[in-house]
Amino acid sequence: TRAYAGAGSDPNTAALNVNTRALENDAVASTVAVSVAGLAGAGADARANVTALTEAFVGHRVDTPGAFTTLTVQGPASVIAAATNTATATANGGAGGAAAVTAMLPSASVGGTTRAYVGPSSRLDANSITIAATDLQTDAVANSLAISIGAISGTGANPTATVSHTTEAFVGTGGYV
Repeated sequence: TRAYAGAGSDPNTAALNVNTRALENDAVASTVAVSVAGLAGAGADARANVTALTEAFVGHRVDTPGAFTTLTVQGPASVIAAATNTATATANGGAGGAAAVTAMLPSASVGGTTRAYVGPSSRLDANSITIAATDLQTDAVANSLAISIGAISGTGANPTATVSHTTEAFVGTGGYV
């Protein structure tokens, strides 16, 4: 999700609002595995991953610098990015028999970036300037329920949840406010 006033634009306005909100960057994975037999085995591997880029910027993109550019606004300017990122993985299951084995491996991860900035080699002139990046919610959740019933049985579950999302607000190299 992206909002920008790019290099070469001339807003010539009383105010400038470059705002973006990504409110539903969601991933959900759910599995159920069941086995009943003399020799029974059940396994599940649910994976939910979110890697969204939400950005608001003025001037050049952070990874594409160009010739120096200036944007002038007569009043206030705001550059705001906000995002909600959630990943939920659920793996449930069970096995039953004379010998039974159950293994559940759910994993959830949230990566990506939420950022607001004045780009490299870019200048923003205004009466007041707000540059803000906000993660409204960033969650990774992994759930599991594993059951084995038998004379010889084994059960294992390894739910993993990781968050490596980056949130940043900045003025790029060679940029000015």
